[in-house]
Amino acid sequence: MWIAEFKVWHSGSDGVEFSRNFDAILSNVNLNLFKEKGKTYVMRCASFSGPQANEFKKMFKVDSQIKIVGGDSNQVFFYHPADLAFHTLLFDKSLFFVGPIITKGGFQYWKVAALKKTPLLSLFKRVEKLGPKRATIKLLSLCQEQVNVFSQGVLSELTALQLKAVQLASRHGYYAYPRKVNLEQLAKIAKVPRTTLQSHLRRAERTLIPKLLGNLQ
Repeated sequence: MWIAEFKVWHSGSDGVEFSRNFDAILSNVNLNLFKEKGKTYVMRCASFSGPQANEFKKMFKVDSQIKIVGGDSNQVFFYHPADLAFHTLLFDKSLFFVGPIITKGGFQYWKVAALKKTPLLSLFKRVEKLGPKRATIKLLSLCQEQVNVFSQGVLSELTALQLKAVQLASRHGYYAYPRKVNLEQLAKIAKVPRTTLQSHLRRAERTLIPKLLGNLQ
């Protein structure tokens, strides 16, 4: 499976613009599509993390484009017209998201999969052609790796920082045997203190391992 990671900005997203003002991360997962009175909507779940997560969440909830249907202290379930979901306008049957859409610092981060490399490069070109007033896109990585689609439900229980730490560790061989990188080296790559990275990894492992073992019982 080919996997591409993109850094994207696009106009018309209050969530993207709000993220410039807060030290927080918004993680979005698409849940389903439905029709109501002849109009198509997309149902999504948003999760917030970071020092200013609550402030970001409050601003997100007042976005006039979305309709909140429920949630808890960390998650918000909402829907909005499908034509406002920028990424849905650019995707086709050859592409799918791996993990949530991450919004932080005025940008979205997409991890997209395809059976071949060509559809991912085509997606990049389609966004580029929109022009800088509508959207910008940067290809952060493009590689082949195994993808377990059935693990995504478990991954959605991680915070954005925990997910990022696990993905980084896996990509650089921290979980390989023998290890290709140690914790100190990985922390330098991540540009965070070793103790911070170690905390994210341990919390992620504490969530993932019981869930994965439970699936095997």
